[in-house]
Amino acid sequence: MAGKKLSGARVVQILDDMNGGRSFLANIIGFFCVAAMLGLVEMACRFMLNTQLDLILRILLVILAGYYFLPFLILWVLRGSKS
Repeated sequence: MAGKKLSGARVVQILDDMNGGRSFLANIIGFFCVAAMLGLVEMACRFMLNTQLDLILRILLVILAGYYFLPFLILWVLRGSKS
């Protein structure tokens, strides 16, 4: 994409593709399901492998929240209350 300018409509299209047409409730449910899986992995690593994943788990949760909520919130602001 070097040298190409993104128009406003193209940015909205990219964000819409990232969101995948999910509603806010679907994003919340998906976030908590993946966060629960990360928690189970952390417990397995802590008790079976005696490894602490505190730092990487925090980073992954921030990235996960950004993936699920930033495209939806940006689309919500640009389009209004409709997702």
